[in-house]
Amino acid sequence: MSAPYASCIVKTKWNVPNIKEQDMKRLISRVAVPMLIVSLLGFVIYFLSSRIEGQMEQSATENVREIVQVIESSIAEIRRNDVTASHRLTEFFSSEKDTVNLLKRMQEDSPFARISFVPADSDTGISNRGKAFTITSLPDWEEMQAGEREITDVYMSDLGAWTYTIKCPVYENGHFSGDLYTDVIMERYDDILPDSIYQNKGLIYILDANTLRFIYEPTSTEVIISGKYDLHSFLNDFGILDEKLEQDISSAIEQRVSIIAKMIVSDESSYVYFWPVDDGEWYLCGIIPEQSIQREGKAVTQTIAATSILIFGAAALTFLFYTWYSSKNQKVRQYQIDLFHGIAKSIDHVVLLYDCGTGSLELAFDNIKRILGIDWQLLNENGDIRLLTEEHRNSRLFQILRPETFQTGLELMERTIWNNPETGAAQHLEIETTYIILDNKKKCILSILDVTKEEQMQESLRASVLAAQNASRVKSDFLSQMSHEIRTPMNAVVGMVQIAEAKLDDRDRVLDCLHKIKSSSQHLLSLINDILDISKIESQKMSLSEEWFGLGGLLDDLNNIVSVQAAMRNQRFVIQNKAGSVELLADRMRLSQVLMNLVNNSVKYTPDGGHITLTVTQNPSKGNDYCLMHFCIEDNGIGMSEEFQKKLFTPFEREDNQTVRAQNGTGLGLSIVQSMVSLMGGTIRAESTKGVGTYFYVDIEFKCKSAGMTEQAAPVMEACDFSGVVILLAEDNELNREIAYEFLEMANARVECAADGVEAFEKFRDSDPGHFDIILMDMQMPRWDGLEAARNIRALDHPDAKRIPIIAVTANAYFEDEQKCLKAGMNDHIAKPLDVQEFYKKVKKYLFNGKQEGENHD
Repeated sequence: MSAPYASCIVKTKWNVPNIKEQDMKRLISRVAVPMLIVSLLGFVIYFLSSRIEGQMEQSATENVREIVQVIESSIAEIRRNDVTASHRLTEFFSSEKDTVNLLKRMQEDSPFARISFVPADSDTGISNRGKAFTITSLPDWEEMQAGEREITDVYMSDLGAWTYTIKCPVYENGHFSGDLYTDVIMERYDDILPDSIYQNKGLIYILDANTLRFIYEPTSTEVIISGKYDLHSFLNDFGILDEKLEQDISSAIEQRVSIIAKMIVSDESSYVYFWPVDDGEWYLCGIIPEQSIQREGKAVTQTIAATSILIFGAAALTFLFYTWYSSKNQKVRQYQIDLFHGIAKSIDHVVLLYDCGTGSLELAFDNIKRILGIDWQLLNENGDIRLLTEEHRNSRLFQILRPETFQTGLELMERTIWNNPETGAAQHLEIETTYIILDNKKKCILSILDVTKEEQMQESLRASVLAAQNASRVKSDFLSQMSHEIRTPMNAVVGMVQIAEAKLDDRDRVLDCLHKIKSSSQHLLSLINDILDISKIESQKMSLSEEWFGLGGLLDDLNNIVSVQAAMRNQRFVIQNKAGSVELLADRMRLSQVLMNLVNNSVKYTPDGGHITLTVTQNPSKGNDYCLMHFCIEDNGIGMSEEFQKKLFTPFEREDNQTVRAQNGTGLGLSIVQSMVSLMGGTIRAESTKGVGTYFYVDIEFKCKSAGMTEQAAPVMEACDFSGVVILLAEDNELNREIAYEFLEMANARVECAADGVEAFEKFRDSDPGHFDIILMDMQMPRWDGLEAARNIRALDHPDAKRIPIIAVTANAYFEDEQKCLKAGMNDHIAKPLDVQEFYKKVKKYLFNGKQEGENHD
């Protein structure tokens, strides 16, 4: 960055003679001294400006290089992650399942636009869209089939976008069963790459090195690339008609090397860059105006020119003033000093001039206090920056300022850290020394620039890349762990079904299998609920429902469940209720979930024979109607390391040791607990010593009252009688339809089934008024889904169209899905898997409005 002529300190005494008492010769000799000083100063400023401008251009080139390297690293990492994700998908593939639906589910949870499977010894397969997929439609398909490459060149696919395809072999039971092909469209990079850099002036494009066609352009640019999308058209669109430059760029691309050129583009000095990505198959390219990088450069250059004019003008005026107005010399000098003070406020360079022979300071910009925190007045009095403070004597800056350093005559340019004595902040400085000869004496010019903001920006970019890599690692670890967690109960379900089929004559054995299937299914459901809970928490859509309940009853339920688990491991589980009999107004289910999760963790990570204690106390609160409940869960288990305790409540995090790995878990439980406690207005903290045990403390304030004589009885399953009720059931999955049908028939309901949304619509449209009492509608069905079918039913002229209850019965259990159902005209939502009691309760709620249960429909 070029520095204008700044305010300075010159160790020279000024004495103005009385021109009435001097002859003309002495007057001229005295005028010659300031003239010489002004000329020398102008030379120094000119020389310094030239050096700074050269460094400024070099710094700009390096700046472009560093930014492009960061973006290139991000793109390369994305491509590698895509390959890794593709290979991981093969672990979930099974040719024995419904291939299209399996591919569809895999695609929905992946960054890929399309996923296809081609069986072994075949050129044709099928995609997740249910359409045929042919290997020969891919570029380089022969090389891919021969195993010479796993990623195609970018091509314009039938998806209507630039695409590249990744091939991954699929092995089932150790045998090769075919290949999985994943398509990535370049539009995906819109959400990952910045549209522009350098104040929206530098645009980012990606070029295919083999075809010299552009495969990615920023979405927000106003520049329209010509239809061919090749290198020649791109350069023409920006008015670059230099054939030699085009040849140089083409040659660099062929050799897979980078090129950065400075030239005039649209009457503006700009940097044209082409940078290879990863193995050089792609090139990151674009044009960045120089003024976007050096926005202050033009203003600085103009200031230098203006200041230089002022210098020579001041020299001429000085001669006239000394000749005719010597008495006004002091005012002119003061005016110049004030002017330079103002200029110094606008630049970030500190310039020091030292005499190499004596090591003394001869000149310094007075912005040294603003930039380095060194008092300008003290510097003026001492004349040596090294004498100002003892605590900085060992700093690198002071080492450079030693007289012996100047005597070596070695020019240097380096960066160091300076602790500002005024602010106490650590600053990154760029120091450059230049040696010149002035008045036959060797001088050293030190240019000091504060580059703290630049260092912070680079550190921020490095941190962003590291964070992205860490997020990818955490996600991969979570998917791997979740695969194991889901497969474990699924293995139990599948295995117990097979055992039950083989033992049909042994009723006790079959009942035992059914019990274990139910237990495994509930564990699998709890995993799904954890994922749903963390999703609701992250989207801030978790809500609480308040009801009065007895604390003693909640603790009894907790004890009934946990004591069985503890007894199986010969552990002693004790609940100490020091709060007495009290009723709380709160979300009973969420409070129970918090305590159950913490106690279960203690059971899991406490060795056999250990003890777990839950202590409940009531502390003083803000009013008579409120209770501050304190829950303490104590165990003598394996404990936790101090390092892990810092990220204890972070989602997906689990401590990496043999004992923890041996236990099932997703790393979501404590994160959910902390979020729920915060949602209830409470706090949670942990104290743990590795190998000794752990304490969890939960404090939550509730509205409370004294408990009644009896606790509310736990709900029991009650029989339902839907005799005379006609229900329209829309469900495309035969197994799910059979389950719902059996549940309803057990309650004596008449059920008419529809296999899709269109059939459900037609059955209702053609029915007599009052025929159907309620409609149970699946969400995802062929032809019309449940939402479209509900909207069309509500739009009919049928007498029952507006009043008949429609309930969604679906596996889509997110809050947004519930809102979609209500907006489509449905009355309510039931999540799968169906719990028979909750199912009856929901149906009963909408059936018997003004009619007694069991009343005949006819």
